Amino acid sequence: MGVLGIIIDSSSLIAACKFHVDGLPVIEHLRTVCEITIVPAVRDEVALAGSVFADAAVAKNLMDTGRVQVNTPTVLQSSVLDYYRLGTGE
Repeated sequence: MGVLGIIIDSSSLIAACKFHVDGLPVIEHLRTVCEITIVPAVRDEVALAGSVFADAAVAKNLMDTGRVQVNTPTVLQSSVLDYYRLGTGE
C-alpha cells in the first residue's frame, strides 16, 4: 500500500499545527501516514502569519524543510472552484 497523498487548505493546516497529541503537533502524526501538499495561496497566507503565531511558525518550518510540499494541483477551475465558489487556497 502506498502513502496517501492529501491536499489541505489553510484552516486544516493551521489546526493541525496548533493542536498537539502526545507532545507533537497533529500534523506530525498525519505526516507518518500522509504526504501533505498545500497550494501556493495557502503557503502565502501562512507565511505572512509565521512570524506572529506559533502554529503558523510550525507550518512555515514544515514548508521550509520540505516536509509539507507546495504544489499547484491540476484542477479545472471552471469545473470545481467556480462551481463551489472557492478561492485558490480552499
